Amino acid sequence: SLKALVVKGISQAIDYDENHPDFPMNGDHMEKFAKRWLLHSLLWAFSGSTSWSERQEFSDMLIRTSGLQLPSPGKSISDYRVRVDDGEYEQWSESVPRMEIESHKVVSSDVVITTTDTVRHSDVMEAWLSNRMPLILCGPPGSGKTMTLTSVLQSVQGIVMANLNFSSRTTPEIILKT
Repeated sequence: SLKALVVKGISQAIDYDENHPDFPMNGDHMEKFAKRWLLHSLLWAFSGSTSWSERQEFSDMLIRTSGLQLPSPGKSISDYRVRVDDGEYEQWSESVPRMEIESHKVVSSDVVITTTDTVRHSDVMEAWLSNRMPLILCGPPGSGKTMTLTSVLQSVQGIVMANLNFSSRTTPEIILKT
């Protein structure tokens, strides 16, 4: 996953320069973005599946050894995303879209409430899926694995999603008929 995340950072830098030909990244901007993106990539590659306390400990070690400082003491690298447009940290919570739900849709099972966690996890999963890397999502029932994966797959270009529901009665013959 380190490779996928580093490649995503490189792609973001290239896209930024292509979309801003009049003011591409200068050396300081690139250095700031690259350092912060590398820490982000290392954190998620090596501690993405650990507990929050272990991830915080790993984040503290990365910050200590890199010499960089986070905007707020006591926070973790996992609390921030790296903005490509200026190389600065931004809290993930600022990336969560504000939404209003119509009262009749509140009970609908297809309404997705975006949270800081879904935005953060979607960003990491998108990097893996864009690089066609396999992944396994683990978590208790109802934790949002399918919802998050479906959301990410629908946003990745070049992927066509087909839902197949399986049960204990599903046989290979039924799958081949589909």
